[in-house]
Amino acid sequence: MTPEDNNIKSVVKTIKKIGGKKIGFIIQYGSTVTGEQTPLSDIDIAVYYQGTKKQRFDFIITVLGSVDDRFDIHIFQDLPLYIQQEVISKGKILYQRDFETTFDIFMKTIQRFSDFKPLLDIYYEGLEG
Repeated sequence: MTPEDNNIKSVVKTIKKIGGKKIGFIIQYGSTVTGEQTPLSDIDIAVYYQGTKKQRFDFIITVLGSVDDRFDIHIFQDLPLYIQQEVISKGKILYQRDFETTFDIFMKTIQRFSDFKPLLDIYYEGLEG
């Protein structure tokens, strides 16, 4: 186990301690999962936290104040839809409270993204000129 793996495990433990039973899942995503990291890369973590927008904000502020600056931690529900899609398609699950809940959230996200993707494609085509 690498020192980075130990740091990630420690952060997961911290997130679970702060969030308790409101944590649905914790997923590592981004360059450290895809193998495209550089020496300046941070470690991206998405957390599904069950709570109001204010509760999610308070939770993430507490978490960010408790972990190393190399970790970029976000609430899954508050990420843009295209990043949520990246998280579930390329991410690495570090913790899930239960498979059924995670599966349900993933399926709803995939459905929402498939509804959104044609509009995103039109937008990108417009940028290309």
